[in-house]
Amino acid sequence: MNLRTLTACCFLALSSAAALAGPIEDMVAFERVYIPALALTNQPQAPAERVAGSLSRLAAAWPGLRAAFSGKGEALDKAVRTTDAALGQAERLIAGGKRAEAHEALEAIRPAFLEARRAAGIDLYVDRLTEFHDAMEELVKAAQPGAPRAHLEPLLEHASGLWTRAERPQFDAALFGFDDAKYAELRRRLQGERETIDALRAALEGGDAARTRELAGQLKGRFGQIYAMFGDFGS
Repeated sequence: MNLRTLTACCFLALSSAAALAGPIEDMVAFERVYIPALALTNQPQAPAERVAGSLSRLAAAWPGLRAAFSGKGEALDKAVRTTDAALGQAERLIAGGKRAEAHEALEAIRPAFLEARRAAGIDLYVDRLTEFHDAMEELVKAAQPGAPRAHLEPLLEHASGLWTRAERPQFDAALFGFDDAKYAELRRRLQGERETIDALRAALEGGDAARTRELAGQLKGRFGQIYAMFGDFGS
């Protein structure tokens, strides 16, 4: 399936669900400003002004998006309240120079919108990435020296299954700022993550604990690059 066909099919499939919880355009617009703030607050090396700028852009866009989301269902109202609290907390933490803490505050927003869209029957592609992210984080935390294979294998298989969903990207390319070249890059990176999963499985089966830990870290790094592609980081 080419990018144009994929975009048309997915937009039609999502349009009826959008009526339940606000336009898909508003959902995407939120993700486009939320993802940079989430990503940059997780980068210690990012310039402070760039981090603050990403949070300011999210804060500036939020009132209009908040109005679009409010009153569209209990789950979405809960996501709105979560964002209100998390954004205010993150702004205070950034002002105090606490970048990592601000990132943790913003993390609460991601599952809230995942649950809201689930409740409305909306399958937005970034939610597939969020599902994998949560399983991946559990795997990475568990992949410590001495961790038994019997504990890690189910976590890996769960993450691998969720990645299978993510390997079938379905989204409105224009709304997310993708052209053919960017879509091709996404496909390349998705395949790279699959190869890392497969290599991790081989290392685990071979009893190579050091390699298992190394590949778990690579899994997380590659994922961050993929997820960031769906944000608008500006110039």
